Amino acid sequence: MRSNTIHEQGRESQRPSKSSLVSIITFELFREQIQTLTPDQLKALQRDISQRLNHSDEPIITEEERQLISTLFS
Repeated sequence: MRSNTIHEQGRESQRPSKSSLVSIITFELFREQIQTLTPDQLKALQRDISQRLNHSDEPIITEEERQLISTLFS
């Protein structure tokens, strides 16, 4: 079996896997394609990215915090 370890000047580093290389290349191609987008397309992409980054399935407050707040108003 072949090792993914590369020895350079007395130190070891990991060789990227084939799937990692494909991912890196895909990302770089995507970055190049972004250069061809219009300002409106870039704004739409920015909104999509912001929504994805800001989306959270976690509740804003815990159940314990909710109960504490509830007692303040009862």
